[in-house]
Formats: sequence, structure tokens, C-alpha cells
Amino acid sequence: MTTNLPPSSIQSEEALLGSILIDPEEMFRIVSILKSEDFYREQNRWIYEAMMALQSRSEGIDQIAVGRELERQGKLKDIGGAAYLSHLIAYLPTSVNAESFARIVAECSFQRKLIAFGGGVASLGYMGKDKPGDMLATIQKQLLALSPPTRRTLIRPLDRMQIAGEMFAKRLDGNLKLLPFGFSDLDKLLSGMAPGELIVVGARTYVGKSTFLRCVAHHLASQGKRVLFCSDETAIQQFIDEEVASKTKLPIQVLIKGQYSTEDYRKICDAIESMSRPCLNFLGGMAITTTDIEARAMELQMEHGLDLIVVDYLQLLSDKWGNSLYERITYIAQALKHIAVSLDLPLLTASQLNRAVEERRDKHPLMHDIRESGNIEQDADTILLLYRDDIHYTREQWGRDPERNHLPYPSGIIEVGLAKHRATGQTGMIKLVWRADRRIYGDLAKEAK
Repeated sequence: MTTNLPPSSIQSEEALLGSILIDPEEMFRIVSILKSEDFYREQNRWIYEAMMALQSRSEGIDQIAVGRELERQGKLKDIGGAAYLSHLIAYLPTSVNAESFARIVAECSFQRKLIAFGGGVASLGYMGKDKPGDMLATIQKQLLALSPPTRRTLIRPLDRMQIAGEMFAKRLDGNLKLLPFGFSDLDKLLSGMAPGELIVVGARTYVGKSTFLRCVAHHLASQGKRVLFCSDETAIQQFIDEEVASKTKLPIQVLIKGQYSTEDYRKICDAIESMSRPCLNFLGGMAITTTDIEARAMELQMEHGLDLIVVDYLQLLSDKWGNSLYERITYIAQALKHIAVSLDLPLLTASQLNRAVEERRDKHPLMHDIRESGNIEQDADTILLLYRDDIHYTREQWGRDPERNHLPYPSGIIEVGLAKHRATGQTGMIKLVWRADRRIYGDLAKEAK
């Protein structure tokens, strides 16, 4: 009977430690790749920890200094004494391949973690104490924790020059991966959504933030972009109704009541057939977490690619974190920003505003209305604030207000205020119009024509 040994490379571990003893400057590069627990042989792990301790105290790293540190910790004899340190130096005459040795050690460590993960999944299945959904969530978190840490790269002047050259060449050629919102005035104001950005749409209840998100998702999917729409609030049937209405131009009420002609039904069938393309994916159900979103997004990105994640909406996510609502929302905002950066795509979400806006005479939302709902303002790259006069004022109230009665009643007009744009610092406002028959927003200028 053969026993499989855990993946390891003792030779690479020894060669790496020898490289650092020969050239201590290598330590500055290696610490961004390896942790002490990545070493398989315990004695080698102790030596690396001694080197890290010396570096943290800004002390030189050499055979004598490492030996003294190990002796201070009571581990010099256990590693084989000074003779083993001499062996490490004699084992390798040069430090030129230190980073390659570090990567081999890191890869072996990852393989051991993967084996342990598989055993943990098997044990979880055998025990069967939790609900299937809870077990899957646990497995997803453990799997995501296996992802190797992103290496912090020092960008030197020549590297920066190369990045700048590529960046401005792409802009000149129009090859930037900016995704349009689908509203012409808003796209003129913002130019689109960039990879790694967290875009937050803030509004009070009933203003239409969920509708705004669905409009953006439907528009991009119709352009062949791949979107993941996550909602704990929107039923899949409602989502489909609005998608079909958008594609067929048929009123929502006609679709819901089944009052469509034979010709209309052909349009509906064409719209349904187009759903088979991997453009618009829907993640629904109860108790969605940021872990669920990241896992499904990674899955889609590997299968077909992914261009945008839409989350409707931030406060409805079920992550358990902190001791207050503020801490929980702050954690969720940070997690969503992490997803956008790690997957290199924009993430569009909505946020409820606090009730302070209802107590003011001017009901337009302000930046501090979103600031108090967790630390969203800090993590968001772009913040859009939605406002509708016809939500707060009836026609009669509008007519009695001396500050407004000289203006036409803004039925169905939504103001989209740009409150924050990290990239340019600009602010501004555009207007959209509500198309009640199809439950979507459209460009005000186009409707006027």
C-alpha cells in the first residue's frame, strides 16, 4: 500500500534560505511572496521566522545573526545547529534564482492547502449537521480564502512610464473598457463605468433605484455585454417582464394580463429565445451575501467572461458582521469594492438613504444622507443620487407652492445627481423620464422629441 506524501520541495526551501543568507536584500522581495507557514519542513520555517524577526528590527541578516536569533528562541540546536546554516550557504553558490525558489515553495504550500480543503469538504459532507445552503456557504468562503494573496508590486519609474504609455494609447484608440449606462446625457457626463469601480446609486424608497439598476443591466445585455444581476428583492418573474418589455416595446400591463396579439406573441418568443445567450445572469433568492456574489461572479467569469455586476441593493445583503448596522454596511461596501477590484470589472449597486432627507424642506438628497449609512462614501468611486419631485409633491401641493407653481409639474421626471466621481472630481445633474407603460427610464431629450 502506497501513501501519498504532501507536496513539498525541501531542496527549494534550503536553496531559498541559502540565497537569503548570501544576499540579504532578497528578503525584501521574498516577504511579499511567502509566509512562514508556507515552509513544509519545520526547521526551515523557524529559520525563515528568525530572518523575518531580524528584518523587523532593521538588523542585518547573515549566518551569525540568524544563529544568534535562533539561539535566543531556543531553536538553534533543534534545526541542526550552526552546521545546518553553513550547509545552506554551501548548498547554493548564488542567490540569482531566489524568487523562483520562493514561488516553488509557495506553490507546494498552496497544493497542501488544497488537499486540506478537500478533506474538510469531505468531513463536512459526512457530518451533515448543517443545512445544505449553510454548508455551501462555508465551502465557498474556504475556497475563496485559498486564493493566493495579491503581490504588492513596487512600480519603478520605467515601469510607470510603460504603464502610462499603454494607458494613453488605449484612450487615443478608444480601446478603454468603459461600460455605458445606456442614458446619453449620463454617459456624456461620466463617460461610463470603469473596471474596478464601485458605483453606488442612492435614493429614498419608491424613487426608482432598483428600476435604474435594471435599466442599465438590460441595456448592456442587449449590447452583448455579460452581466450578473443580484437581487434579494426583485422576483425573477418581474425581472423577465421588464426584460421582455424592453426588447418588444410592449406595455408591461399587456404582458402581465396576457392581452397580446399573435404578432405580439411572436415578438415575445423572439425575446425569450434571445435569453439563451450568456449575457444576463440572475442571482436571486433569500439571504444573498457578498461571498455568494463573488463565488458566482468568479464562476461566470471563468465560463464565459463577465463585464458587470449589479447588486440590488446594498442594505439587503445578508452578511453578518460587526456589532451595529453601521459596521455591517461598512463591511459590505468594502467587500463589494474588493470584488470589483479583484475581478477587474465595475460593480453597480444601490443604497438606501437615511430618513433625514424627509425632515428637510428641500428633499433633494445630499452626500451626508448616504454617509451615515455605513462608510459607503469612502469606498464608492462614483455616487449618483436620484430624486423625483412627483414623489414628494402632488399636483395640488405643487400648484400652491410659490417657489414652484410657475414651473410645469415634473410628472415622471427623475433627477440623477452626480455627487462624487473619484476619477475627475466633477459633479453635475441630468434628467431622465419615467416610461410607466414599460417600467423603465429613458432619455428626457429623446422623449421631448
